[in-house]
Amino acid sequence: MAVPLPIFAIVPGAWHSPVHWDLVVSELNLAGYPTSSLRLPGVDSSTPKSISTTTDALFIRNNVLNPLLNEGKDVILLAHSYGGMPGGAVAVGLSKAERIAAGLPGGIIGLIWVAALIAHPGDSLKALMGGTFSSWVMIDDASGQLGYEDPKAVFYNDVLDPVVELAISQLKPESENVLSTPTSTQAWGDAYYNGRRAYVNTLLDQCIPSVVQEGMLAGSAVTWDVHHFNTSHSPFLSQPEQLSQTLISLAQKWQ
Repeated sequence: MAVPLPIFAIVPGAWHSPVHWDLVVSELNLAGYPTSSLRLPGVDSSTPKSISTTTDALFIRNNVLNPLLNEGKDVILLAHSYGGMPGGAVAVGLSKAERIAAGLPGGIIGLIWVAALIAHPGDSLKALMGGTFSSWVMIDDASGQLGYEDPKAVFYNDVLDPVVELAISQLKPESENVLSTPTSTQAWGDAYYNGRRAYVNTLLDQCIPSVVQEGMLAGSAVTWDVHHFNTSHSPFLSQPEQLSQTLISLAQKWQ
């Protein structure tokens, strides 16, 4: 009997939803790799002032990861942008090695960060950006929601029509509190992930510039398998085939 392939659990970034990953999901599914992803509570929330990055992390654990792990699945955690913050927090204690030691089924076998935040305990997205939101972030103090200006330039500067038009139409408001509250302990530094953590550095990124990504990698003080993509913040839209091949290659190495 063939060994089941690992499942990619995708954590989208701020303002984004699983639908933005549809092109990559199709490629992965064609190659036999299942995926799982849900929109985070901080996106298009009806109560944005009452939730935090911890809310997002608990949601991922309870609604995405735990159901897969309890079924004995091997999981690759794939996080984009802000998604690296709750993703890194939720992965603590869930590596396959730790699960086996505890007599539990399944486990996370690798981490892939795509232009994603490499946060340390106490960090928030706002803090990592220097204590203030970027000039393109539109703040609505009354609602507690964050919008954006010129998303094509910020998120999708190399994505072509009609893909970019659809992607922009699918963006939703983001909770200001989620991006301003501190995260907890992060799993990416755990020795369990040595040789099993990868990073996609997006060289044309206008949201989290490549040099900022390089700084986070250096500041992590652990080794990442770094892949450079000559893309915007969203290689899952501009180069879905190439990104999928990188993801599959990593999965084949780790499974």
